[in-house]
Amino acid sequence: MPRAVVTDGVAGDSVQMTETPAIVPLGARSSELPAVIGGRRQPSSVRRMFAWVTRGRAARMPNALTVYLVLAAAMSICYFSLPEYHLMLWTPLGLSAVVATLVGLQRYRPRQRAAWWLLAAAEFCFIAGDTTYNVLTQFFGEANPFPSVADVFYLLTYPLFATAFFLFIRAQSPTRDRAALIDAVIITTGLGLLSWMYLIVPNYQVDGLTGAQRFISVAYPLGDVLVLAMLARLVGGAAPGYGPCSSWRSVPWV
Repeated sequence: MPRAVVTDGVAGDSVQMTETPAIVPLGARSSELPAVIGGRRQPSSVRRMFAWVTRGRAARMPNALTVYLVLAAAMSICYFSLPEYHLMLWTPLGLSAVVATLVGLQRYRPRQRAAWWLLAAAEFCFIAGDTTYNVLTQFFGEANPFPSVADVFYLLTYPLFATAFFLFIRAQSPTRDRAALIDAVIITTGLGLLSWMYLIVPNYQVDGLTGAQRFISVAYPLGDVLVLAMLARLVGGAAPGYGPCSSWRSVPWV
């Protein structure tokens, strides 16, 4: 039931209050706290104390990114320090990056959700390829499984990365950006020429390879050139609304 109270020490100046307690967000500042809680005006000292307590609780809550970075760093140190446990450490370390991407996607809900889903899928395919190759060599005793199922996972990463970067490019540059396109073509041409001279042609001319082995040997450097071309176009064509930093967020996934 509402009741009248005396405010500011002046009789007759009353307001209607309810007994409904105020909902105070965690970590709220003292200026953001309600002056009246439970039908009573709270002294400024009480509000300052309440704010100090809530800020302390918020400060003690661990940041998810910090926890992930600490765990990933610990696993990386163990991976390089304990070679005999490479297989057991590398797969969880790689999958943790996929999980972190999905958690960030769910938490921040970026505009290009499809592109980030593709980046997570590309990372998963890469880790699946590494895990498959390690299992074939360490558990099944194959010296150099080529071609194998691992190559299927590895090759899938290229179109996934390229498609994700293409979606980022379309989002940041709705109109044609000829300057950024020319820059990307110049970079791609130089890298493509080097790849053709030192990777594609030598791998194709290796004696004793089957047709499938030749195709896969050429597909790897072509995939590298494709991804680097899309990445060069992405980094070089940031729109004013996005800024250059938004283009670099996807670089670590490569």
